Amino acid sequence: MLLEPYTATYSRTLLEAAQDRATEDDGVLEAVRDDVELLLALFESAPRLQLLLESPRVQESEKLGVVKAALEGRCVDILYRFVRLVVDKGRAEGLREILAQFLVDHDRAIGRVRVNVTTAVPLGEAQTAGLQGTLEKKLDKTVVLENQVDEEILGGMVVRFEGMVADASLKKSLDRFGADMMSLRLGSELVHED
Repeated sequence: MLLEPYTATYSRTLLEAAQDRATEDDGVLEAVRDDVELLLALFESAPRLQLLLESPRVQESEKLGVVKAALEGRCVDILYRFVRLVVDKGRAEGLREILAQFLVDHDRAIGRVRVNVTTAVPLGEAQTAGLQGTLEKKLDKTVVLENQVDEEILGGMVVRFEGMVADASLKKSLDRFGADMMSLRLGSELVHED
């Protein structure tokens, strides 16, 4: 998905404001992050709220009223004021993407990376801990590991983080082997077995 050009700018603005406030109040950066996650979950559970904020037919003043009723006193003040600013500037349609980008920027700022590992069967505790330790050493970051199960990969794993993919699945290997076999030209690459 292509993000709007202003998404990164607004995300950095929220992160910098939270970091500045964190110099006075030690827990505010994590509190903002937690509230951003809750707000994104609210958008998922209440799609009508998102539709209302994104609709060009709804006046900004009405959107601001909804934001005030939904968030004032219920989240960290810095986040409440930020959401009001986004709506007031006519960027409410990009709020979800801005908040999602904030989570990525926050993790990057504190040296954390979220890694999605897809396997054919669930990873055990020892496998999870071993993989997490290996990734932390390779990436030199704190790794938050999420394991998804997809039986279609047959075996091995697919590792995804920060827009990158390492596919070491059995399915990928078999697909590659099949493609290699199909590209053989008879007579030129065959050798006698003896």
